[in-house]
Amino acid sequence: MRICVKAALEPGVVSREIEDLGIRLDSEVRRGIVRALEEIASTLVSRKGPSLYCRLCRKGPYTKRGAYLHLLRIHSDDIVNIVREEFDRVIGQL
Repeated sequence: MRICVKAALEPGVVSREIEDLGIRLDSEVRRGIVRALEEIASTLVSRKGPSLYCRLCRKGPYTKRGAYLHLLRIHSDDIVNIVREEFDRVIGQL
């Protein structure tokens, strides 16, 4: 879940984070997971100039750190559910 939130604020972080965790996956599964997390991350935050806004509740503006904390504190359960649903969908396609 934290990987997804980080990716919402810093694109391209998903692959690095998975590598840092030392998770070994089949390349097809890995691509599916990375793609799913990046897709979810793109739906969490919107940008207007330097400000960030939460797409789940439309609150903001936030700084990068503020948006990160907001997503973790307020929407962690929502994000976990979204990630579970997306992983189920991706795994079902393999």
